[in-house]
Amino acid sequence: MIQTQRQVLKDRLQLYGYTVACVADGRTAMDRLDSGSFDGLMLDLNLPMLDGNEVLVQARQKFPNLPVLIMSASQSRIRAAKASPAKACGYLLKPFNAVEFKSALHCCFGAAT
Repeated sequence: MIQTQRQVLKDRLQLYGYTVACVADGRTAMDRLDSGSFDGLMLDLNLPMLDGNEVLVQARQKFPNLPVLIMSASQSRIRAAKASPAKACGYLLKPFNAVEFKSALHCCFGAAT
C-alpha cells in the first residue's frame, strides 16, 4: 500500500478514536506484533517482503484471538483469504466507502474508546 493510502487510513482510524501504528511491509508488521501489544490488525493482502496471507497465517499462529480485518483491491485475493484456514473477522474490498469502513471496524474491533 502506498504511503498516501496508509496515511488516509491512519487519519480516518484516528478520527474514529483508534490508536494506530502503521508499517509498510509484512515483515515489519510481524516484528511489530511480536514486540508490542495490539488489540487488532488491519491488513492489506498486497504487502512487500511478506505478503498479507502469510502475515495472517503467522499472526493466527502467534495470536489466535487477535482480531484481523483484511482489505484488498483484488476480489480473487479476498476469496482466497476467506477460503484459508487462517480466518479474519472481516474482509473489505477496495475501494470501499466510509460507511463500509466504519462498519467493518466496529464489527471486528468494536467502537474505539
